[in-house]
Amino acid sequence: MLGLIVVLYISLTTLQNSTVREIENTLDDTATLDVIEFVTEYSNTLSNQLNNVGMISSYLTLYLQNLQINTTALKLPFITDYESLPRDCTVTLPSYDNQQVCMNYSSVYYFHSEHSEHNKSYTKYLGYLAYVFPDIFNLLSPLLHRILIYVPDEQSLIVFPGQDIPENYNITNEPWANFNIKNNNFSFTTLYSDSLNSNKKVISLVQNLFAPDEFKLKDPPRLNVEIQENALYELFSTSGFFMENELKLLSTNNGTILHDGSNNIFSKYTTVEDFNIKLWESAVNCDFDENHFILYKEDCFFRVSIQSVPLDSITKDDVLIYVFLFVKENSVMKYKNETQDTLDSLMYLLLGLTSGIVFVIVGISAVIINLTGKSVSKPLESIKSLTDRIYSGEVDIKKELENELKNIEEGTEQVADLVIAFRSLVNTISHRRDTEMPKKGKNKIYPPNELFGTGRITWKDMIKED
Repeated sequence: MLGLIVVLYISLTTLQNSTVREIENTLDDTATLDVIEFVTEYSNTLSNQLNNVGMISSYLTLYLQNLQINTTALKLPFITDYESLPRDCTVTLPSYDNQQVCMNYSSVYYFHSEHSEHNKSYTKYLGYLAYVFPDIFNLLSPLLHRILIYVPDEQSLIVFPGQDIPENYNITNEPWANFNIKNNNFSFTTLYSDSLNSNKKVISLVQNLFAPDEFKLKDPPRLNVEIQENALYELFSTSGFFMENELKLLSTNNGTILHDGSNNIFSKYTTVEDFNIKLWESAVNCDFDENHFILYKEDCFFRVSIQSVPLDSITKDDVLIYVFLFVKENSVMKYKNETQDTLDSLMYLLLGLTSGIVFVIVGISAVIINLTGKSVSKPLESIKSLTDRIYSGEVDIKKELENELKNIEEGTEQVADLVIAFRSLVNTISHRRDTEMPKKGKNKIYPPNELFGTGRITWKDMIKED
């Protein structure tokens, strides 16, 4: 029984080790596929959202083209300076450095006083966009931070949500103000500080805006859509397999890190190259069909996957944003260890159950063998005992033998025939014990004084009888 348990334990241990190795390999493959799939999914989501932002100009152009300049059916909406906006529309929002902003209306700012009195017909024309700005903003939330329209010919700036413009604000310092945009495409700026909210970092999508010929504008109006760097991280899915140990990192095409506002391992770095030069080289030279590798940083091993964000406005070889996804190796090991612990528990449970079953089977078998042995041995012992007593003369053959034979149990079918045969044999022997066996020759022998009488037997007759 002990040998059976040892063999069983060895078999279960071998099976467990084999299963653990298979699960470890499966977890490695699954972790790799999950990281690649997750970073690819986010890259596609971000690409779709940014391309949707790029559609704002087309949507606004279509909207303006369908308006008649002299339309009287529509009342001219609010497009005035911030001080003239209704006070009940302003709110204080942390995303705007707790400044007062109006989420229902746009505000306009003129950089030169002479433009505030004349030559502002196009700016007024854009007032019709006040109907659609809130819907666009809500549709692309939380990505959008601010929509600005700069009209160089009229030196005006329309801002949504409406807010007060600082007096020292100089629009020529904005990186998007002098962009040379061709073919009605959109372009993205690099990361810069928001001049209206100096504590925020933004990137901008810049496009030319439609202007009817009758306005005779020399420089095209400039549509600028601001996106805060931390808002890009809000598009990350929360359904990742290793969410508790995932780290997300975004960078622009020059390696500038876009921070999510948290104090993680990237917060003290400005560029990806500063964080890890090999990581940046891998991103720049990465074949995105094989974008998964191991990185050791900050005393920890990471599984890293890289993906670029494709955009409609740039060529396939250009990159605007890189997406990096880091998964701590110890999180993968955690699942491995948990799986092994589960297998160990199941193995010990199975071993215990099997051992218990073996003990039960062995116990039952021992009882059966014992009972069977007794049923076989008891008749045999009775036969031997009776035989010994007969030879020793303890049993009176004439008076006691018949009862003694009846007292012998037949037992199981294995010995029942033997007991029956023994009874028959003993009965036969006991009944003929004193019986003389007749012999022909003996019956024909006469007494000595009659040897020569009539009918005597000769030696030849004796031979014939034998």
